[in-house]
Amino acid sequence: MEKLDNLHKQLAGEFFTLGKLNSLGYDATLTLSTTKGLDILVKNPKTGNKFEVEVKATILKPTKHVGALKQLGRGQFYQWVMNEKHEELPQKHEEKLFCLVGLSDNFPKFFILPSKTV
Repeated sequence: MEKLDNLHKQLAGEFFTLGKLNSLGYDATLTLSTTKGLDILVKNPKTGNKFEVEVKATILKPTKHVGALKQLGRGQFYQWVMNEKHEELPQKHEEKLFCLVGLSDNFPKFFILPSKTV
């Protein structure tokens, strides 16, 4: 994949994620960068549950060994740049999810993590 600037990389990740959520039957809408730390609002129409999604996208290809993961000796690993602010979310964000999107292949790969894991 050709090198993308940060804006286009982030927008691609958000739109791919939005499309995936809608294809799975969720009601999802973009915030269009108007809300810090919140990219997509989602509602499960079957249960009425609502949650927030923050998207992080990377165009870096997966690597075989990353730091301590080298000891595992198997698989490929993606890398996303996160900040300290992602480690200290307020308690009210228990329903917040992070969608990590790998854009290096023909089809994006999605990894969903609860904010507590991040």
